[in-house]
Amino acid sequence: MDQARAPRGLARDVARILVTNASQPVRCLGARCAALPADDAPIVVGFRRIDPDGAPYVAAPRPETPGGGTLVTTAEHARAVAARRVAEGQRNAENERLSLKVHVYEDPIGDLPLTLVDRASARAWLGRMVTKTSAKTRRPLATQTIRNSLNLLRVIFGAAVDDGVIDANPFADVIVPRAVASRRPAKATTFLTAAELGRVLELAAPIPELSRSIAFAVGSLLRLEEMHLLDRVDVVTEGDRPHLVVRWGSRDKKTGERLPPKNGKTRTVPLFGLALDAARAQLAALDSDGRANPLGLLFPADDGAHRKGTPPGGRKGWERALKLAELGRHVRWHDLRGTGATHLLAGTWGEPWPIATVSKMLGHASIAVTERYARALDDSLFRAAARTGGGS
Repeated sequence: MDQARAPRGLARDVARILVTNASQPVRCLGARCAALPADDAPIVVGFRRIDPDGAPYVAAPRPETPGGGTLVTTAEHARAVAARRVAEGQRNAENERLSLKVHVYEDPIGDLPLTLVDRASARAWLGRMVTKTSAKTRRPLATQTIRNSLNLLRVIFGAAVDDGVIDANPFADVIVPRAVASRRPAKATTFLTAAELGRVLELAAPIPELSRSIAFAVGSLLRLEEMHLLDRVDVVTEGDRPHLVVRWGSRDKKTGERLPPKNGKTRTVPLFGLALDAARAQLAALDSDGRANPLGLLFPADDGAHRKGTPPGGRKGWERALKLAELGRHVRWHDLRGTGATHLLAGTWGEPWPIATVSKMLGHASIAVTERYARALDDSLFRAAARTGGGS
C-alpha cells in the first residue's frame, strides 16, 4: 500500500489521529499514514485533507466531510465556548482566552476535529503540557498551569456534550500524573498568630488607612479586589445586624466593568470585631478628609478611582510593616484572609466557628477548599507543641 506523508506538526506530535473516508475510520500512527483505496471522496485528516490518489496534503480552511458537512475543530469550538463564558460574565474568562491561545489553539489538538478527539488525544495533549516550557521563564510549566488548562478543556468538551455534539468528554478522567503534581510544591498556606497580627497592626498604625484595611481584611475575610470594589452603601455598621454585601470580585481588564465574585454569587458577610471597628473608622475618615469619592467606594484610591492591586495605605507601608514585624517567613496580603478564617476556626475571638459557616463567609464553592485553613491550624498546633518544653 502506498504511503503518504502526514502534515508536519500534526501526525508526528499527536499520538493518534483518525483518518476517515466514506466507509470506515483508519488509524494513522507516527509520521506516515497509509493512503486509502481511491474513490471519489477526499480523506479528512484532522485539519488537512488528501485526495484518494495519494496527492500531497494541502491546507483546508474548513475541511469537508465525505458526507458533505464540515468538521468543527477543537479550536473553533473552544473559541465559541470562551466567547459564551465572557458574555455570561464568568470570572477569569479573559484569562481563559489567553490560556486557550497558548495551550490549545497553538497545540496540534486545536486542529483536530472536535468529534475525533478521544481519550488518547487528551492524554497526548497532557503529555505535551508536561514537557512544555514557559516562554517567559524557560522552565517547565507550573503544575497549577497544567491543572488549570486541563480543567478548562474539561469545560470546553463538557459544553460539547451538553450541546449534543459529542457523546462523552474525553478529558473527564484524565488527571495530572502524580510525579508532575509533586515536582513543584504549591505555596504553603500561612497565617498570622494573634501576637503577630497585633504586631503588624501596631507597626502599620502610622498609616491609619493601612492599619484599618489590614484589620478589615482579617475580620471580613474579603479578597483584596473585593475590598477595592466594595461600595460604601453596601456596608452597614449600625443596627442589630451589621453587615456588608459583596457584589463584585474583579474588573474586566479591557472595559473596566465590574464582574461578579469568584464563585459568581453575591454574598452577605456579617461585620463584627476587627472588621466592624475598621469599617466604622474608614467611613468616618471618608467623611472627614474631604477626599474625592465619585464612585462611592469604601476604599477609593487617592484620586477617587478604583485601586489597582495596591492595598489601601500603600504597598510600601505594608511591606515595611511586615519587615519590621520580623515574622521569619513570607506573608502575602491574601494570607490576611486565611488569618481571619483560621482564627474563626480556632475560636481565638470567641466560640469556634463550624467549618461550613467559615466556608460560606469566605464565599468558597466547596468546604474542601476551606479545609486548607483547618490543616494550617493543625500544623501550627504541632509546631507550637514541638517548641514547648516540660516533662510528664
